Amino acid sequence: MNDSLKYGLPAGLVSALLLYINVSIFNQFPLELRWAFDSIYSQLIVLYFLKKSNGVYFPYSFAFFSGFNTLFIIIFVKALLMIVFSDKVIAVSADGFNSSKLIAYNIFRESIGHFVVGLLIVALLSWIMKKKKNRI
Repeated sequence: MNDSLKYGLPAGLVSALLLYINVSIFNQFPLELRWAFDSIYSQLIVLYFLKKSNGVYFPYSFAFFSGFNTLFIIIFVKALLMIVFSDKVIAVSADGFNSSKLIAYNIFRESIGHFVVGLLIVALLSWIMKKKKNRI
């Protein structure tokens, strides 16, 4: 769990920063591409450092669950930052739509979308980076 927090908190901050840059500068870059890029960079870094620290034995299950825990923390941190900075991250509706519903919808959409794309990427990267036990 320490590794998940150690890598998940900074990656969650970077994920929220990417969301802010997407909304303010690029004016809604496609969501799926942003989620994929966000998951690839964060999970690649996390799994690389976990593999480096674990050296000899890095099975698929360990890699997948480490990536899963980190992904969960990344999404949680990003959702919290979306609540705190909702006026800067979420576009306000001009037609009188309830703003709390809009914020909840955007957080749900971001979280679920990022989670689904992130799980696919975690599974793929874990399979690529796995290391089998040496059999003597």
